Amino acid sequence: MSGSKPRDLIGDIHRQQRRRVLRRAAVVTALAIALLVLGIALKLLQETRHRDQVIEAARANFASGTATDLQAAAEQLEAGLDEHPGDPWLLGSLALARAQQRAEFGEAVDEARAAAAELTGTDTHDGALALAMLALDEGRLDAAGTALTTASALEDTRSIAPDHEQWVAWMLAVVDPYADVAAAIEQLSASLDQDASVSSRRLLA
Repeated sequence: MSGSKPRDLIGDIHRQQRRRVLRRAAVVTALAIALLVLGIALKLLQETRHRDQVIEAARANFASGTATDLQAAAEQLEAGLDEHPGDPWLLGSLALARAQQRAEFGEAVDEARAAAAELTGTDTHDGALALAMLALDEGRLDAAGTALTTASALEDTRSIAPDHEQWVAWMLAVVDPYADVAAAIEQLSASLDQDASVSSRRLLA
């Protein structure tokens, strides 16, 4: 077959080498991307665990319920926000701790208002409870009732005060002339098995 062209062996070798280089580069790139994604996932997991530890510690202080304990809870949450700025769960929990200080002990009035102002754009159980308590303290009963309904519908596994809406409902019933106080007391009493807060027990003492 005299008309056939001779194979370009050197060219074939170069093309094979280029394919190997490209495959190796693709593998290295894929590995680098996988490591980057893994690193980001681990960082997010670590941040989530730390955030949850902060909330758990603050929950214990909130449940103890003294003025000193509530202040400690607020300080723990503020420290958590230094590590996780803008975290909606921590913002909501801080607002609730400050609102409880204001409602029960008349303390942290300015801090409670400032913490509530930071809740814009968040949607958490504790944040809604804090807004309900502040509205109640300011005599805005309709707004308090709306915020309380919102809180009751939100997930509370990352709350410093799960079931604390019964405490707020009782406080609202006391000042609302149309509320059923007896029903509120019954609901608060029934919630004590789930609500570890001393604040609820103080109301029924």
